[in-house]
Amino acid sequence: MKLRFACLVLYLLFTHVQPALAATPVNFSISMGRAIVRSGPGTTFSAVKTVTLGQTFTVTGRTANNDWLRLTVPRLAGEAWVKASLGKVKGDLTTVPLAGTSSPVLRTPRSPVRR
Repeated sequence: MKLRFACLVLYLLFTHVQPALAATPVNFSISMGRAIVRSGPGTTFSAVKTVTLGQTFTVTGRTANNDWLRLTVPRLAGEAWVKASLGKVKGDLTTVPLAGTSSPVLRTPRSPVRR
């Protein structure tokens, strides 16, 4: 009897699969009149779009200090980063993966071609 019970417990433990809980999205709402969205986490990255008061976006990445947030911006190809102080976060930022550790690529001026 004990063996059957132990087998039943083991069967239930190893075959019962918990459904995966859907991650709760973290959102960011712009609380300034206008905010500049950049191609990377910092003011040295190029501006790619301007967003306005009340617009809300899903956060897909963050810097280690949470100063910059990577957002999903509709109809914008590529990276979209905004300074976190320009809005409000709804959700737990610790569930958002770290991103944006690379530096911007700075273009150096070309020297004129001499013939």
